[in-house]
Amino acid sequence: MNKKALKIGEFVAIYTDLDSENFGVGKIIAVDDDNVIISGVEPTGEESGLTLYKINSIVRIEKHTEYNGKIERFIKLKNVKLFEHEFNSQDILLELLLSAKNNKRIIDVQLLESNKRDVTGIVSNADIEQDICEIESVNYFGEPDGVCLFSISDISSIKYGGCENKDIELLYNHNNYKKKIKTV
Repeated sequence: MNKKALKIGEFVAIYTDLDSENFGVGKIIAVDDDNVIISGVEPTGEESGLTLYKINSIVRIEKHTEYNGKIERFIKLKNVKLFEHEFNSQDILLELLLSAKNNKRIIDVQLLESNKRDVTGIVSNADIEQDICEIESVNYFGEPDGVCLFSISDISSIKYGGCENKDIELLYNHNNYKKKIKTV
C-alpha cells in the first residue's frame, strides 16, 4: 500500500489479508513512513482503542462504503467518543510502545503477519536501536504469564486500549490489588 492513500482524519476499513473478513474500521489518526494508526470502532459502533498496522501489510483500504457509513452513524447516534492520542514523532510504532509502557497499558501484538494475537501484556522495554521489545505477558485471566522478547521489526500490528485489553487490564489490576492486600 502506498502511504499517500492514507490521510489523517479519514474513516476507513483496513484489510491485511485477502482471504479473510478480518479488518479494522476507524479514523486514521497518525501516519509515518512505515505505519498507520486508526482509532478503531467495533461493529456495534463502540470505541475499540488504537490499532497500528504496517503499511506494507495492508492489502486494501475501503472508504465511503455503506458499511463504513453505518458505523459512522452508530458513532453519532450513540454519542461515542473515539480513543484519542496525539502522536508527535516520526516513528509512531515506537511512540505507541512507549506510551503503552509509560501508562502500563496492556497491548496485543501480532508478529510476522500471523493474523493472530501473538503476545498480550505490558511493555517493559522497547529499544529501537537494539530492535528488541520486552513484554511482561498477561493471560486472559489477568495473571502474569512470563516475559516475551521479540524484534520490533517483526511487529505487523498492535492493538492498544481495545475492549478485550480493557477487560484483561481490569482483571490484572484486580488481581494485583488482591495480592497487595494479602501481603499487608
